[in-house]
Amino acid sequence: WELRWPQKSPYGILVCSFMVPTDLKRNEDTTLERGRFFMHHRIWSEETLESERERRRAIQSEASIALKERDEQVEKLVDEEESAFNKVVSYGKAAKSMSNFRSSGLEEARFTPLFDDQVLELVPRACILSTRGLIYKARSEKKREMEIAGQSRVDWLKDVR
Repeated sequence: WELRWPQKSPYGILVCSFMVPTDLKRNEDTTLERGRFFMHHRIWSEETLESERERRRAIQSEASIALKERDEQVEKLVDEEESAFNKVVSYGKAAKSMSNFRSSGLEEARFTPLFDDQVLELVPRACILSTRGLIYKARSEKKREMEIAGQSRVDWLKDVR
């Protein structure tokens, strides 16, 4: 395992690596292909976690407004009483709202846990681990290409302490 925390980043990443030496088959239709896997879980200090939580709430609010605006414009698109010109304008506004939603940062912000039951305090106030992470699989041993293989949850660690 390794802990990476870039100097200007509000969070670090705890990386755990493991090898699956042969394909593992479970049931009829599930196979875990052999290869190297990496579990990534974000880590914050108490201060940076609170700051990132505030940022996530603001981003969620902006994203919600963009979706509401889109829905309002789509309603005008399907309204038979609207003129063709108004429908074209509504289509443009709906597209702009979706562009605002996609560029809001929501996808990245979702990695910040909002509630204390979603984190594990490893070192009081200094090292707070998200209990939800991602698992990546190396595409090849020689290149550093990775693909998301699934999600990781370590909630059970709370019971170990």
